[in-house]
Amino acid sequence: MRGFQYNQCLRLLSVIALLAVLLLTLSACAGSSAPLPSPTASAIASPETGANQRGPDTEQTANMKDEHSLSWQTYEVVSPTTLRIPFVGNGDSRCYGFRATVEETPKEVRIRLLSGTLPKAPRACTLPALHSTLLVQLKAPLSDRVVYAVE
Repeated sequence: MRGFQYNQCLRLLSVIALLAVLLLTLSACAGSSAPLPSPTASAIASPETGANQRGPDTEQTANMKDEHSLSWQTYEVVSPTTLRIPFVGNGDSRCYGFRATVEETPKEVRIRLLSGTLPKAPRACTLPALHSTLLVQLKAPLSDRVVYAVE
């Protein structure tokens, strides 16, 4: 009898855990944009720290095919009207490009990163995931506006 109750309890806990994971997954996918915290002073490294030793920023590309949104979660203020957005993208620059769309209001900045296939890309392309950065120009200084990542 105890074995039967124990098995029922385990089965019930498994179902509850599965439902919790499913609910968390769906709630994470439901939002199309999330506000990002303002970067802290430590996010903007001074040249003396050596934290700026990264590759060049990725050039924005127009006229891509099969565009899709990329996820990103933080930004660095380069100047009052320039943000640097780190992201993970496909690294084969012969095949793939990146660009950002920006919507600005007096209270917020909404940025969507896009990746797509270049018009003259070769047929055989590799998909290495590489850390990249993209510079995004704003029409007005960021000031105290909230930055949103749009996916």
